[in-house]
Amino acid sequence: MTYGHSISLLTQAVDSVRQSWEGPLRLVLVDNRSETGVKAWADSMGLEYLDPGRNLGFGAAHNLVLRSSVHRFDFHLVLNPDVRFGPEVLRGLATLWPQWDQPGVVTPLIRYPDGCIQYLCKRLPTPFDLLGRRFLPDALKRGLRFCFDRYEFRQADYLKPMEVPVLSGCFMWFDDRLLQALGGFDERFFLYLEDVDFCRRAAEMATNHHRPEFEIVHDYQKASYKSTSALQLHLRSAKAYFDKWGWWFDAGRTRLNRKARYTPLS
Repeated sequence: MTYGHSISLLTQAVDSVRQSWEGPLRLVLVDNRSETGVKAWADSMGLEYLDPGRNLGFGAAHNLVLRSSVHRFDFHLVLNPDVRFGPEVLRGLATLWPQWDQPGVVTPLIRYPDGCIQYLCKRLPTPFDLLGRRFLPDALKRGLRFCFDRYEFRQADYLKPMEVPVLSGCFMWFDDRLLQALGGFDERFFLYLEDVDFCRRAAEMATNHHRPEFEIVHDYQKASYKSTSALQLHLRSAKAYFDKWGWWFDAGRTRLNRKARYTPLS
């Protein structure tokens, strides 16, 4: 799915997928901004191009593709346009897949372009996890850093496999069995937290894996820290998420967070 991303980023993402997969492949680009230049580029690249005519948001746009792909492929990949990776990633994940017991959503190790790790493995959030990180004064956040570090599993060795409830929506690899069970993203979330909701539902029936044997690069934008409109969308999604699953009292959150498995930093 794209919304105003540059052609250079889109090209890198498409090339990454094509170089990393050898089996049957359906590459679809949903253009939530309906840009003529993007359509021309997609046609030149041999992609399926979908123009919904309006901005559907993240989940609904991906559902256009996922729901028409169910039962047709062994694996599905939800990929941000600002992600790139080497040829070993998708083939490697597919090769290792049979070794895992009931795999749910899987992501590789995610790095910034400068090589630093992005701490995107997370626990299911409390309202404090989301709102405190965004709105508390910096001095107070520093004093409560242990809370936010725990939320992002910073006490874990990200260079070793982890089983965690929440993984990043920038790269979500899962099999057709899971897609059949979950039916796609919850479209109540226009943007933000749809990946958390999807991972949570996956974690109820399977195990979500962080697999650092493979790595990707993500040009992480953190738009809600820069744009008032994006922040409003983030807050709206947070309300929808906690209205759905519970605000302060959420037994499922506690249970799934306790199932996390990781190697502590030495």
